[in-house]
Amino acid sequence: KYEGEGDMENRHMRLKTAAVKLVGAIFILLLLVISLYPFIWMILNSFKENMEIFKQPFSLPAHWDFAVFREAWEFGEFSNSIWVSIIVTVSVVVFTLLVSSMAAFATSHLRFKGRNFFLGTFVGLQVVSGQVLLISIFKLLQMLQLFDTRTGLILVCIAFSIPFSAYIMNSFFRSLPYELYESAQIDGCSNIIYYSKILLPLSKPVFASVAIFVALSTWNEFLFAMTFLRKERTLTVQLRNFFSSFGSSYDIAFAGLTLVVVPLLILYLLMQKYFIQGLTSGAVKG
Repeated sequence: KYEGEGDMENRHMRLKTAAVKLVGAIFILLLLVISLYPFIWMILNSFKENMEIFKQPFSLPAHWDFAVFREAWEFGEFSNSIWVSIIVTVSVVVFTLLVSSMAAFATSHLRFKGRNFFLGTFVGLQVVSGQVLLISIFKLLQMLQLFDTRTGLILVCIAFSIPFSAYIMNSFFRSLPYELYESAQIDGCSNIIYYSKILLPLSKPVFASVAIFVALSTWNEFLFAMTFLRKERTLTVQLRNFFSSFGSSYDIAFAGLTLVVVPLLILYLLMQKYFIQGLTSGAVKG
């Protein structure tokens, strides 16, 4: 009788565990549908004509015409804008990774006065809004003769990307064994050699995570790009003009939005493995 009760209890626990897993799987599936549905809906509507979008917004396109993407590219004048976005995004990502990793190395491995204050600054600067400093940055760029230049926009985006990036990297670097750094010092390894030869190869996951976050924010940047660039336009700013010029051509508008989103989607798919590793590794210790 006692063994029978034990079997019943174990069976009840297994059923309870299976039910919890099922509920969790359903919940994750719902979140996945909610997250992907706007993106899929945008792509499907880019193949439809305006009347079809209004009459059947949730159905599959009657005709799959890829010429709409070429039309959106030409009328949206993406040829120049995409290069501006690529140059700005790549520059911001590279310099942000370089500066943030050095700052994170200093605050996680080196011992100096004001280290905790410097680390707390990373957190404090994250709450600073770009809208609040917009006028001050505008005047500063004019004074430095960097207004309406890619360099000015790149420097502004780097300045707002470093606090978050340095804080994430600091958490990851601190999760690494400090004995590794001490052993390298005993063997005569300088800080520069340790940083470049040991620390950076071990930090590929967090570099990928930070790179994706910075690339997303820079690629989608609108306020700074619209304010500090006049002669050239990034893709996000060009989309504003695109909608104002072709407000009634929703098929072309959806195609333009798809062309802007696809590069970021490809970047995430290529770096997904390192992205997930970076998130989990940085969250284990801190």
